[in-house]
Amino acid sequence: MAPATAASIAVKSDSQERAIVVENKLYRVEISNRGAVVKSWQLKGYMDDAKPQRVLDVVHADASQQTGGWPFSVVLDDEQLQNAANGGLFQVSSPANALQAPADVALAWSDGHLEVSKHFHFDHTYVVRAETSVKFNGNPLDQGLAGWAASAI
Repeated sequence: MAPATAASIAVKSDSQERAIVVENKLYRVEISNRGAVVKSWQLKGYMDDAKPQRVLDVVHADASQQTGGWPFSVVLDDEQLQNAANGGLFQVSSPANALQAPADVALAWSDGHLEVSKHFHFDHTYVVRAETSVKFNGNPLDQGLAGWAASAI
């Protein structure tokens, strides 16, 4: 009997890091294609406590940078696979870098073994639907998405 071989999976990666901005009258969300994570989520109707005040951003960029825990990063049981997924340059379905909600953003990445896809649906409210799929050699993996501590979302 021949040994089992891994399914042939196409490598899928973007050539450079870029940001995709989705906004409506309530928010402005910046998604990085590196890891397909949210780097900024500004709530246009709220101000922060800074002097001078600025529009409230519910993503704490300094803390996320230090921990590597950006909102919507993939959480896997295997740290090495998790780091690969969250560091990959995802291909974005839309060539536009700025979208007006309601809008859909689909992102996909693969290194030939690990495949990750994320789909975000932004509507005219604060509600965002996020769907993910993670496979290793064609087999689905248990996975989750990292969130953040913010009472506004």
